[in-house]
Amino acid sequence: MSPKAFIKYSSADMLTSGVLVINDAIPTGLGWIEVPYTNCCSQVGFPAMPASSLKKRGYIKYSKSGQVVAGSTIIRNKKPKNGYWQEVPLKRCC
Repeated sequence: MSPKAFIKYSSADMLTSGVLVINDAIPTGLGWIEVPYTNCCSQVGFPAMPASSLKKRGYIKYSKSGQVVAGSTIIRNKKPKNGYWQEVPLKRCC
């Protein structure tokens, strides 16, 4: 079984900074969403990622080899310039 990556949203449906785990199965508890383990040949897909009026955005980091970096979830105004970052919704929809 290949590893999977998960990010966590709070009970208010907002992205939790610093929480990205790599595991074989979804962690217990509410608010976990699976994200692609590698950035090769896939796009991070989420249901209804609307254009946000919020200035802040959520990002996860991928290594040079294309694997997600555990604990790399950040919330910032702009995408970091260094590294391979993929935007994820700051607010969970639906």
